[in-house]
Parts: sequence; C-alpha cells; structure tokens
Amino acid sequence: AAAAAAAASFSVSYAPMLASNATRTPMTFSSDIGVLGMVPLGLSQITVPENGLTLGEVQSFTFCVEQFLRDLPARSTSTVKVNVAWDENDYQTDISTQHGMEEYARILKQCQRLGIQHAVTQFSNSLQSSRANATDDWGWEGNLWFSLGEKIRKHQWTPGTSPVPPEVQAVLQLAKNNSVGLMAYVYPILGFEAPGAQSWLYPYRSTQRATLGCKSFQQYLISTLSKFLQETGAQGFSWDYTFFSQPNVPNVYLQWKGWMYVIEEIRISFPDVMMDHRQLAHVFGPWYQLAGSYSEPIAGDENPETYGASIKSLSTDAVMASNLRMINYKYRVQQLLPNLRIPGFIFHQTERSFPNGSLALSDWYLRDTDFRGYRYNLLSTVGTAGLNNVFGMIPARDEAVCVGRRKEGCFVQEVGRRSRSIYFFMTTGIQILSARRRGFHKCRKISLSLS
Repeated sequence: AAAAAAAASFSVSYAPMLASNATRTPMTFSSDIGVLGMVPLGLSQITVPENGLTLGEVQSFTFCVEQFLRDLPARSTSTVKVNVAWDENDYQTDISTQHGMEEYARILKQCQRLGIQHAVTQFSNSLQSSRANATDDWGWEGNLWFSLGEKIRKHQWTPGTSPVPPEVQAVLQLAKNNSVGLMAYVYPILGFEAPGAQSWLYPYRSTQRATLGCKSFQQYLISTLSKFLQETGAQGFSWDYTFFSQPNVPNVYLQWKGWMYVIEEIRISFPDVMMDHRQLAHVFGPWYQLAGSYSEPIAGDENPETYGASIKSLSTDAVMASNLRMINYKYRVQQLLPNLRIPGFIFHQTERSFPNGSLALSDWYLRDTDFRGYRYNLLSTVGTAGLNNVFGMIPARDEAVCVGRRKEGCFVQEVGRRSRSIYFFMTTGIQILSARRRGFHKCRKISLSLS
C-alpha cells in the first residue's frame, strides 16, 4: 500500500519571478491555483525553437489561460476598439476653454466615424488641476480621473458625494452623443489622503506613495473606482504608474496580489468595463492579464521620442507596425499570451516634444497623418492582434482635417470603410470562437463580402 501511494504521488516546484528581500521576515501566502492539463499527442512532435515547448504544450497552456479570463461574456459578440487619445496629445486640450472643448468634440466625432467604441482620456482642465501640483514623477496627475486626479488624491473631490464639474459633464455628454465610452487614466499608487491613509502611505522622495499591499488601501481603491464609474458614467480605466516599489516588505508579491484583487473586484462588479494596461503590464505574463482587457501595446511607451525601435523607415506608421509585429510575436511565443490579450496598435503616437526636448503644452503636431504607412500598419494589427484594435493618433483635433477640407478627411473615410469591414470580419470570428467554447464545434458556413 505504501508503495502504491508513493507511485501515485508527485511534487511540483517553481521559481517565482517576483523579487524577495531576504533581510525581511518572510510572509506566508496561500498557494496559487495549480492546473493539470492534457497535451495533444499529435502536436507533441513539433517544437517551438524560441521556448523549447511543443505546439501541443503551447496550445494546451493558452487554452487553459483562456478559461480563467474574466471578460469572456463581454467579448463574446464583438472585438475591442479603443482610441488612446493621448496619442493625439489630448493633454494639450483644456476642456475649460471653448477651443479645447471644440477640439475634444472633434476627437469623439472621429471615433464615431471610425467605429471606435472607447477612448482613453487625458485632457487638461485648468479649472480643476495644474501641472505644477503633480506628485507623480512624470507630471500628469492633473490629467488623471477626468482631470480630477489631484482633488481625489487630496480627498477634496469624492465620487458619490461631490458633484461632477459642469465642464467634465459636458465632455461626458459629448462622448455619449457619439456612442463612445470614456476611460479614465489612473495612477493607483499615488499618495491618496483619504481617512485611514496612515496605514497605506510611505515616504517617496519629496512626496508619498500608497502601497497596493495594504488591505485597507485595496478596499479604498475598489470603493473609489466603483463610485467613480457610477457617478461619471465612465466605461473603463487605463492603468499606469503601477509600481510595486514599497521598500519595507519582504517581497513584491503582496503588492502584486493586492493589485490583482483590486482589478478582479472591479471586473466582477462591472463585467463590461474596459481596462487598458500600461506600466509593467507586459512584464508579468498571462496571469497578470486575467481581469483586464489586453496587455500593454508594443510592451512599452509608444512615444516616438522614447520607444527606440531599431527599424529603418521614414514612415512612422511602418515603424510602429514592424515593432508591433516583433512584440506580438514575443507575447504569443515567449509569454504564451492568448490571442484575446494580445494588443494591436493602429497608427502611431504623434510627437509631444519640441526639437530642444521641451514638452509642447499647447497645440502642436495636429496634422501628423502617415498616408504612406497606414495600410501596412492597419493590416499588421489585423494579422497579429485583430481582437484588440487599439488606435493611436487619429486626425481629429485640426478643424480642417475633421470636416474633410484636407486630404486627411478622405483618409478618415477610407480608414472608416476598411475598419468597419475588418470589424465585421473579426466580430464574425469572435462569434464562431464563442460558439466553439460553448461546445458547438460545428458552425454553419458563413459567406463574407468585404468592400
């Protein structure tokens, strides 16, 4: 009996990728879920050189991860279509002014024309915030939370009890009129000064940060994010500045686990919420992506001044597309990311700096369309990440472009036509895959006619 029991037992171990601090007292956590799966023998003879796994192992692992994705019901009938408006340098638009409001109206109108359903916002609002008061390292706090980031951190504006400022309400109404759901940009670890903050704040340079490893801070974030969605009608968030940097803990797992808990609770309460992941999202692999919507496009900053892709081309869109192809290959082959989490990136981010390196804070580079490179760029997203159509700079802020008095107007019409055909094609594929997951392996033949 002892021999039989020994033959039926086995042990498994793995080296965690999260750094530990051996000088601190170790902490104990419940084990992560372990999954045992079968590998198709027919694909076990083919090895993927980049990772040493067989095609059967790759297929089994990615299928396993898909079963844990939290947004499958929300994605069962449509692809993701998001415009990241900071790629139009929307931080230069001050919605407290008529000029800024008119520019933002054009961005949302172009999103509607292109069939884009969500937009990550980072507009400015001089009535509510100032770049001079920012406590983050990059100076963008005033553009967070629909321009209410500074006041939320200081506990001067509380969702659910404080009224939404009229200029913010106006942008929300514009988005609603154009059938575009706005996504607020959020830095989760800033020094939020709500009641109980002493339990989660720690010194950081000349200011403070909050630790995602603190249970009370996790509850504060969940409550604040949930009330913000309800109060403003926002339809998602873009997470950035998500550093696990608290120095006085034995490892970063406590913070990682806390952040996973926060976004999972948001997903449970708001099943259709859209989540755009940025800082560090590309580092931790597929298990970091369960409650989100897609990993970080091009695995880093898409700003032309900083991403540093070594691709020889004068076409910005072509450079972005070739870089996207390389990164998405790594996502799929090295990280084994399911296709539902591989991010596209259509077009590019326009530059935001003057030749001397200083930041352009007013209208700059409004006409930055790449007519020669966009087709290759668009098809690169379709070919590598067609389930997550993330758009960079769309020609919108310049009035002559938006109303079609320039060449960009024809460009928008052409891209809109091509995009709608691609959306239809990919949505049909989504519906077939969803039926297959429900167990309907035989799908009827569908004829497609794309213009």
